Amino acid sequence: MAAIAGFQLAEVKAEKFKAEANAAEKARAAAQADVDRLNSSRTALSREIGELQKSLQSAKRDYAEISDRLAAAERETQSPALSSTLKNLQQSVNAADIALRAAAPAGGQRDTGTPLDTLVARLYAPTAAVRGAAYEELMSSHARDPALIPALLNYAEPNLNNANGLYNCIAVMLHVDRALLKPHLADIRSLAERAKANGPNTAERADQLLRLLAEAQ
Repeated sequence: MAAIAGFQLAEVKAEKFKAEANAAEKARAAAQADVDRLNSSRTALSREIGELQKSLQSAKRDYAEISDRLAAAERETQSPALSSTLKNLQQSVNAADIALRAAAPAGGQRDTGTPLDTLVARLYAPTAAVRGAAYEELMSSHARDPALIPALLNYAEPNLNNANGLYNCIAVMLHVDRALLKPHLADIRSLAERAKANGPNTAERADQLLRLLAEAQ
């Protein structure tokens, strides 16, 4: 009897272990399925990000080409009315380019090695691609630099007739930490007010900056 009882107990234990093993295998299979789905989602997401980056780069090139062609046409035309129209169009394209770059996912702060003053000067470059790249590099390498705002103000002062440069300068100020703006509120406000004379796009951004300054006080 003891032997039979022992055998039955062993069978019970074996069934219990088998059930536990089956449950563990099901849990492992479910976990593996989750991992497979996650890896598949990551692959799809990575592919989508790659396609998005390609689209962004293409859009940047398109904006730069259109902007430069408009600028060239403005220089060549003999009609003051047409020149004014082309200038406004070109400034609108510059504004759209910078807005696109500002909306793109940030890659985090990194030091590119390009001097701050060089990047600030490039915001005013005659070539659209140079201006756009300078904006991106400033935001990625100097967005928390206390020297950024003084550099922007100093370069803007003798370049108040450069509409694209002033627009880009103001766009940078709008996207940095407000703590960087506070020590220079009066000078920034003065620049924003004077920048309004450079067309509706710059005026709109200048007003936006002035509202931000009022909140930062």
